[in-house]
Amino acid sequence: MHIVDIMISVNSIFVCLYCFLVNSAPYVICIFCRFMRAVKVGTEILIDARTEKLGKSLAFLSIDIKNKDDTKLIATGTHTKHVGASNS
Repeated sequence: MHIVDIMISVNSIFVCLYCFLVNSAPYVICIFCRFMRAVKVGTEILIDARTEKLGKSLAFLSIDIKNKDDTKLIATGTHTKHVGASNS
C-alpha cells in the first residue's frame, strides 16, 4: 500500500462518515499519519476508525490500519475536521 493510498483512505473514510451527519461537507483542519511498516501489494488490511470527540463544529478522529493476518500496525493517524454548517 502506497503512502498516498493510506492518506486518501484515511480522509475518505471520515468524509463518508460525516457527510451523512451534517448538512455540509466537512473540510480538513489537520491530518496526521504515522507509517509504521511497509506492506506488499495484495495484503489484506483491517481499518479501525474512531470518533474520539464530536462537537458542534469539530470532529476529532483517529484511525489504525493493521495487517489482517498478524494484526501488526501498518499505520496510525489522527484527523481534525470541521463538520458544522458552512458560513457561505
